Amino acid sequence: MKEYGYSHKLDSSNEILGHIMATSLLEAQQKLTIIKQLDIDSIVQIFKITEIVNHGEQGRRYKR
Repeated sequence: MKEYGYSHKLDSSNEILGHIMATSLLEAQQKLTIIKQLDIDSIVQIFKITEIVNHGEQGRRYKR
């Protein structure tokens, strides 16, 4: 499974709102329809879903 993140298309900072584990982008979209209780067309219009490529846990740590 791959990890996908979703954000609002209108958000210029592309802040990730949540994570979805799925085998494909289509499956991630389908899972987001359940989470947000919207149809697939609304999901495509409102959200941008991207695959998150981890470089180990180091990529998830925040530096101060």
